[in-house]
Amino acid sequence: DTLLNASYYPSFADTLNSPIILVLTSTGNGGCTAVSDTILVSVILGPTVFAGTDLTTCANSGIVSLNGSFNNGGGLNWSTTGDGTFIPSTTFPNAFYSPGVLDTANGGVFIIATSTVNGTCAPVTDTMYITITPAPAVVMSPVQSICIGVTSISPVVTTYHSSLYNWASSGTGTFFPSSTVLNTNYTFTTADTLAGFVWLYLTVNNNQGCLPVTDTVLVLLNSPATVFAGNDTTFCSSAGGIILNGTSIGGSGSVIWTTSGDGTFTPTDTLLNSTYNPGVNDVSSGTFILVLNAVNSCASAIDSMTFTIQSPASVLASAFDTLLCAGDSVQLSVLLTNSTSVLWASSGDGVFFPSDTSQNTYYLPGNLDLNNGSVVIYGLSTAPNACGIASDSIIIYLQTIPTVAFTYSSDCQLAPIQFTDSSFNISGPIVTWNWLFDTDTSTVQNPVYIFNTNGIHLVSLLVTTSAGCSNVDTVALNINPTPTVSTSYTIECPVSVTFNETSTITQGNIFSTNWSFGDSTYYSGTDPNHVYPDIGSYIYNVTVVSDSGCVTIATDTINLIECPPTLPVMPTAFTPNGDGYNNTFYVHGGPFIYFNFKIYNEWGNIVFFTRDELEGWDGTYKGQPQPTGTYVWVIDAEKTIDTPIHLSGTVNLIR
Repeated sequence: DTLLNASYYPSFADTLNSPIILVLTSTGNGGCTAVSDTILVSVILGPTVFAGTDLTTCANSGIVSLNGSFNNGGGLNWSTTGDGTFIPSTTFPNAFYSPGVLDTANGGVFIIATSTVNGTCAPVTDTMYITITPAPAVVMSPVQSICIGVTSISPVVTTYHSSLYNWASSGTGTFFPSSTVLNTNYTFTTADTLAGFVWLYLTVNNNQGCLPVTDTVLVLLNSPATVFAGNDTTFCSSAGGIILNGTSIGGSGSVIWTTSGDGTFTPTDTLLNSTYNPGVNDVSSGTFILVLNAVNSCASAIDSMTFTIQSPASVLASAFDTLLCAGDSVQLSVLLTNSTSVLWASSGDGVFFPSDTSQNTYYLPGNLDLNNGSVVIYGLSTAPNACGIASDSIIIYLQTIPTVAFTYSSDCQLAPIQFTDSSFNISGPIVTWNWLFDTDTSTVQNPVYIFNTNGIHLVSLLVTTSAGCSNVDTVALNINPTPTVSTSYTIECPVSVTFNETSTITQGNIFSTNWSFGDSTYYSGTDPNHVYPDIGSYIYNVTVVSDSGCVTIATDTINLIECPPTLPVMPTAFTPNGDGYNNTFYVHGGPFIYFNFKIYNEWGNIVFFTRDELEGWDGTYKGQPQPTGTYVWVIDAEKTIDTPIHLSGTVNLIR
């Protein structure tokens, strides 16, 4: 009480004497007088609650009535340590509590009442415990069957938390030794037998305040059942569900299917025509057993059938869809799974060899196949299999063989021979050509080839189509020799030419010789003489043809030029005596395009000069007759361009 912040706890007497006075007095005042102060405190009673006394209830009794109360407060609120609920709410003092599943399982639950509207006071609580005893229970088979002629039945029954029993029936029979003991016998009457059934009821209870519990069993009085599950069978693993078709005669008519495997029944296992869906283990083991049991039969009735599972057969042809050339066969082989034999078939008229049942065989297309352009080959499994026949197929697209043909332009030695391809194919173009000339080759469609020797030569042509189909043809060519030709000529100035030709041939004869002179004139025959229209350069040829049609052409060039110019003709003497004969010294041999004529006397003096070829010397010099004697003449002239003439000589002047 010496601390300024001490706490004061009112007593019950304080509540009776409320309000009370608390006095605070100073201490350690020295020489001073102590001082004090007071406060007035009102003390009221705190709230109280009462949850009620502990209770015991049965698990099947439903709700529990609570009886709570409170004082010095505004109310209370219920809570639980379990999972039940309060009705109508947690704030009603006389609420009902409905135990939850957890409460029942735990055998009890704590119920807590807490004060509410406490003013300045703290809330208070009170607790009660509800003990929950187990409810009685009874379990019987819902249906029991007995055969007609059995006089009584002792139902199979199991009870829990029960000590009181009471049997009843819908029939007219009696219970022995009593209807109030658990294990009793019911004896049928004629009326029960005629009705064919009777309901038995057992009600159980205990002394724990629980509600009674009743269970029933339907006792069927019928003739013994017979069932037939079906015949043993083989089925395909890929067939899906198996539709069952069992039969049941007599009894209650109810059945149930069971399996030795891991499959399931749909929609249920209690229908005669249920569907069984094999499981993974059923398929992997290859066999399973289905059992049909009569349900609620007065005597055991059971039948079974065994299922053997076969996987689907598969046929895989090793060949793929392919192109095949006419006349060729295709090799076939097959991979079989879950089958041991095969049958080959086709959509056409070809044949299989060695047979159509060999796993490795050949197919040779027929004419119908070729006409249709294709054929379908089928491989079929023939060993028995519940999954049916398996098959595979391939398509053979048939291509025609090309027809090989070619022509050639000549059969002569040393002549360029044009080979022309005329091959053709009905289906698809020809894309390659392979020629063989003895040992030489060519891939040109239309080649040119020269045979250097005569005689027999082999020419082969192999053609291939775009589909890869090939054909070849070989021709033996008799190559004929060609003439050997040589020519010569003799020119007679200026434009006359005599030609000579010599032709030989190793086999056969010369058939014709034809000349072309190069001036658009021609001649047939040997050794012609030809006059050209003018000088110049001419290309002539001679064509020699053998009796086998082989041609040799010899070509040469001839150049015709002007004849060498003729020299002027000069007299050796002249007589300028006026008698009219040989009076003038002329230069003969013109005409000239350039002319220069000079005469010198014995002393070297020019006594005559002229540039006119028509002018001669009359024997005078400056009008005076020159004496008899020997004179020298000099001529510089041209008859044609670039053909100069330079001559000199003497002439005698005689008088």
